[in-house]
Amino acid sequence: MRARGQFAIAVVLATCAAPAGAGAATPASGSPLHRLATAPGGIAAVAYAGPMRLYATPSALMRVGPSGRARQLLRLHGGPIQLEASPTTVALTEQRGSRMTLLVGPPTGPLRVIAHCRGRSAEIPYSPLAVAGRLVADALTCAHGSSPGATRIRIHDGHTVRTLAAEPGRRFTWLAGAPGVLATGSVAKGTEEPVRLEVRDIDTGAVRYAIEGVTGAGVDPTFVVDKRGTAVFCPSFRSLAWASPAEPRAHRIPHSDCPYVGELAFAHGTIAFWEHHERIRVGDLAGHVRTLMHPADGQAFDWDGRRLLVRGLDCANDFLGELGPGAQSYRGPSCDVHVAAVTRESDDRSVAVRLDCPQGCRGDLELGVGAGGGDVSYRVSGPGGTVHVALEDRVRRELSRYRSVPWHVTVSYVNPSNGGGLMPSIEAGGALPGDGSLAYPPPPPPAPET
Repeated sequence: MRARGQFAIAVVLATCAAPAGAGAATPASGSPLHRLATAPGGIAAVAYAGPMRLYATPSALMRVGPSGRARQLLRLHGGPIQLEASPTTVALTEQRGSRMTLLVGPPTGPLRVIAHCRGRSAEIPYSPLAVAGRLVADALTCAHGSSPGATRIRIHDGHTVRTLAAEPGRRFTWLAGAPGVLATGSVAKGTEEPVRLEVRDIDTGAVRYAIEGVTGAGVDPTFVVDKRGTAVFCPSFRSLAWASPAEPRAHRIPHSDCPYVGELAFAHGTIAFWEHHERIRVGDLAGHVRTLMHPADGQAFDWDGRRLLVRGLDCANDFLGELGPGAQSYRGPSCDVHVAAVTRESDDRSVAVRLDCPQGCRGDLELGVGAGGGDVSYRVSGPGGTVHVALEDRVRRELSRYRSVPWHVTVSYVNPSNGGGLMPSIEAGGALPGDGSLAYPPPPPPAPET
């Protein structure tokens, strides 16, 4: 799904019950964030589908039911692009090379292909997608170029498909849905903004009201809608705003800076939004807002009005987590890393870098040995482990010629306490024993300053 993405009315947030099965969930590091499933390969998107929690990895669409057990709903052959869901319907777009596919089905499966397209290259513009109760609206297109959008939307009701046309001279660039309601964002052809937000009856296509000047990143505005037709969006000012069929104009929501495109969710009169890529906040339309989570980058989340479903990070893996409305604000653990040893391996073709990381670690490792080196991505799931780096031929020749060869290693690692987006790094150096008799030449002196 698009990243959904002190209290939000004290009564609403303080009295909502925990989800079924939450009592059996395992807290992450003793925190208020309950771990539902581990995903070593990473999590690209999450979504609520009624009592089901869905998450997409690079290879599968998974579901976690009330029992708390994770099961595969669909094997993916391409990368997940967007995940949208309602209690009755799941829609997923995946991309493999220049081909994009839209799959739809119930939360328990199976999912079937209802649309696909192929572009000239893998650079395919974003295609709008929304789930509105049992209906799915899409404008899947693999049109070449930097101006995404479509003049028509397809609305799928089971095996029945009808179309909704944009006004002459305009194209749809963004969709959001709720039971009985479809919100569309459109721009004039050849432009990227301003965006017109129109809230429609999805069965008839009739416009209930429209808001001009909705903003976002490029042609992608930021808005969501509920079944009553109330929309939350970014207007021309920096705070979020709401409008409804009874109040069809922008009403500013205090203390709610506009998130980036798509990083907004709205349910049961409450919102969740990703503020400044620093934290996920929840609140109500009156501006009573509090922070539930402190991520920094790359966060996928959904909000059902009572619970926050989120991609969590630990030192070694991604995991699916859930925060209740009354939970204390969560920040992930720090993941200290040290270089314990750097040694030649018995095959003489690689070097072993042994890391000391008490809670596991992952990230990137750059090793320089003499005149060469190598880069690898690594993951250590236990308290410590070894990363193997292949040697270039010229490094192997240096080791056979010299008594020792200097090495230098830089280890970057995921630090969930800052959200994982900004990876700190450490450095270490030393010398590997060689097989030759010559001393390794010292580095040249620095060039004089001019």
